Amino acid sequence: MRCGWWRRGWEGWSFRGRGRAPRWLGALAVSVLFGPGVGCSSGPSLISTPPELAPTATPNAAQPIADGDERLTRQVEPLAYRLEFEIDPTRDNYRGATEIHVRAHAPTTTLRLHAQGLDFHDVFAVRATAPDGARLRAQVHPGKNGGLALSFGEALEGEWLIEFSYSAPLDEVPMSLYRAREGDEWYAFTQFEALAAREAFPCFDEPQFKTPFTTSITTPSSMKAASNAPLESATPVGDQVRYDFATTEPLPTYLVAMAVGNFDVAEHPGLPAGQPPQRILTVRGKSQHTGFALRQSSTILAQLTEYFDSAYPYQKLDQVAVPSFRAGAMENAGLVTYREQYLIIDEARGSVTDKLAAQSIIAHELAHMWFGNLVTMQWWDDLWLNEAFATWMSNVVLKRIAPETEPELQAVKSMVEVMDQDALLSATPVRKRIANSGDIDNAFDRITYLKGLSVLRMLEHWVGPERFRSGIRAYLERHAWKNATMFDLLEALDKAAEHPVSPVARAFVEKPGVPLVELAWKCKDGGVELAFEQRRYLLSGSSAAADAWQIPVCVRAGGADQTASHCFLFDAGAKMVETPAWKFCPAFVHPNADETSYYRWRLEPQRLLALAREFRTQLTPAERVALPSHAFAALEAGALDGATYLAALEALGADEHWLVLEAVLDGLGKLNRLLTGAAEREALAAFTRRLLAPHAKRIGFEPRAAEPVSAGLVRSRLFQTLGSIGNDTETLKTARVIADQVLQDPEQVPPAVAAQSLALAALAGDAKLHDGLVALLGRTRSPATRDAVVRALAAFRDPELLGRSYELLLHGSLRAQDYNVLPRTAARDAATQAVFWGWYVKHESELIRLLGARVSASLPWVVAGSCSEAELEAARAHFVRPEKLGPGARQNLEQALETASRCLNLRRTVEPALRQHLAEVSATR
Repeated sequence: MRCGWWRRGWEGWSFRGRGRAPRWLGALAVSVLFGPGVGCSSGPSLISTPPELAPTATPNAAQPIADGDERLTRQVEPLAYRLEFEIDPTRDNYRGATEIHVRAHAPTTTLRLHAQGLDFHDVFAVRATAPDGARLRAQVHPGKNGGLALSFGEALEGEWLIEFSYSAPLDEVPMSLYRAREGDEWYAFTQFEALAAREAFPCFDEPQFKTPFTTSITTPSSMKAASNAPLESATPVGDQVRYDFATTEPLPTYLVAMAVGNFDVAEHPGLPAGQPPQRILTVRGKSQHTGFALRQSSTILAQLTEYFDSAYPYQKLDQVAVPSFRAGAMENAGLVTYREQYLIIDEARGSVTDKLAAQSIIAHELAHMWFGNLVTMQWWDDLWLNEAFATWMSNVVLKRIAPETEPELQAVKSMVEVMDQDALLSATPVRKRIANSGDIDNAFDRITYLKGLSVLRMLEHWVGPERFRSGIRAYLERHAWKNATMFDLLEALDKAAEHPVSPVARAFVEKPGVPLVELAWKCKDGGVELAFEQRRYLLSGSSAAADAWQIPVCVRAGGADQTASHCFLFDAGAKMVETPAWKFCPAFVHPNADETSYYRWRLEPQRLLALAREFRTQLTPAERVALPSHAFAALEAGALDGATYLAALEALGADEHWLVLEAVLDGLGKLNRLLTGAAEREALAAFTRRLLAPHAKRIGFEPRAAEPVSAGLVRSRLFQTLGSIGNDTETLKTARVIADQVLQDPEQVPPAVAAQSLALAALAGDAKLHDGLVALLGRTRSPATRDAVVRALAAFRDPELLGRSYELLLHGSLRAQDYNVLPRTAARDAATQAVFWGWYVKHESELIRLLGARVSASLPWVVAGSCSEAELEAARAHFVRPEKLGPGARQNLEQALETASRCLNLRRTVEPALRQHLAEVSATR
């Protein structure tokens, strides 16, 4: 053995690894190159004497330039990776060695790939057929946007091993390979999607390159390590342990993952035959409440394998509860990472909302094992093949395992909600145009997930569930372990369907915007005449070029105890349809039967109001869930006046279905942002109290024995609206009493009631409550309690106390993962939005350091909560050069400014009428 070699530095050293060689190297030795600081041990040495080095390449006068935003060619492609890391989460740096087995299809002296923020010590190339032969030292040319170029003194052709040794920072920004502190212990985790693998190891960081990975991690002996594949051996090396993992199936770089720390490990005690080993890893002391997630994961896997008629693709399933995690979850193959609250749930006391969230997110991530992992998008423009499909598949699974949560109706509500964003002129299509890394980051938006979900739901209904599933199975089977594009998917669906799917799907996926279908109808002798017109849905005052879609349209008529429907493919700007088969004159016609297709619809105002008033009970649940949103859309487009909208909202407010009630609450929230004067806000408060009082009495502030699941799902939203918009004295008083109990002992109050009470109490909260919340934040180990406290701290209305809450983010009490809660909560009210904006402007640079460069491009979204000309002008003045925040920031700013302008324009056009009508309603009551 040799000790103290690191003091000599890196020059002239090469290190050979020990342990099992990866499959692609057969019996050949594997290079392992570690940086300064590897400790001495009495075990086998990681070091061997290097062979003679080939002459160092002389850099050319014109150095190669690499731009990480430019797509790589396949002139040189990776065949496999060997990754070696030494990670001690208590330190602020780590060491790595990467060996990439590449094939050069033509002679080249330059190799382009990706790396960012890595301190390279040595980079060599050695022939794969002669790994002990001459080694070519590379000249390293870092480029921009994470690009990296290597140049060599002689041309590479055929198969080579490219060996890198480097060190890199291990910081607390939750991106790439990072560390997180929980109590007195440190842990390390990864989050590589979309472009952060290049910040952890040199690689070909594009989804088109799928290769096997063989990973080894050396850690302090007190810690454990996990990666994508099963552990093959754990070998003591002095005061460290080296963990060697099996070689993975082919993966893109963004799905590689690691976790290091003193984990508790919970295993599924009795798995069904054919399922892989399943574990949940938590930070120390938190594994006792993982039983629910373990059981649900096994149940979900069974449903997925049955639907796809395909076994789970990977060798094991580890799921990791991460205490500091910006994403909600990440589908790394075999090592899925989540925010803690989705895996750690007190089953006896946990809320139905928390359990549903866990089921939904676990189903989404495990669906990715097929959509995204087994079959991977060729390029990021088809991200929707990952995210929309996983979201859709989550609903398919939930319909089977938790039908009481009504996932199909939740999908309807998601559809009409995402139409709000899709109505912007700056909206992007589901299948994005990708020009730079910012476009990739911005592709993870509601359009990709929820409009994509809605289009898939529409196609499934139009094609038929069985034929749709046949097409999906064929697509997965044909492209397993490879990459695919939208056209591959559509080819499979076209073959499975009775009619071509591609023309319909491509219009909805490749074009931005929401179709609007306007319907007028009248009874005639022998039937009904339906007049249809389609165009793009636009807000009042907006204009855009004419556009048309091929829309699967079904209308449903009712009246005189009869119903009838008519379905057709609407592929023109206008269409007249006669329905001689309808032998009655309908009392109503609904323009989108069961809300199965993705479009806004419009009726004459009085006919829309009649749907809400006279015919509400004859509508299907899906039609009732969507109706409040369609009414508000007509208001925004100038097709409905404020008085009629309020009348429709009041009629729909009588509906007891929990998702209809949620949609009504959404409408009240939108009105609350529009009204600014004290008198009209009090009128809205009175309107809210009157509308919601029957529901509050029916559901109750606290859970009741044997209550329906729906009560637990809507209760918090109901009382939050009653307290925040309705200013209901009794609600706020009850909440404060319970909040004080929570601060004394959180265990005595059910988590759902605790969260609801803390957020409500904060609305009129004082310094004592704020201090109590901060203290509870510091001592709780419950993910559910911590999440409730964070949301409560963001809900204060007192400007000084709200400012203190924001400061907690900078001082470390709140984590980077908590940031989004702050602007979203502030945006609910004009006064709190002003407080947050003022604080943001002062602390933008600190937020950039906290959140990381890749996230900074999303910061302009803070503007979206504004609703006044003064705020818009201030935002434009502040974000003069949004590009300084990173690629993609300008697009985010444009959408945020349009969102704010939309609120302002609506306020100008409808606030006077709303104010007058609310005053009249209050006076008559």
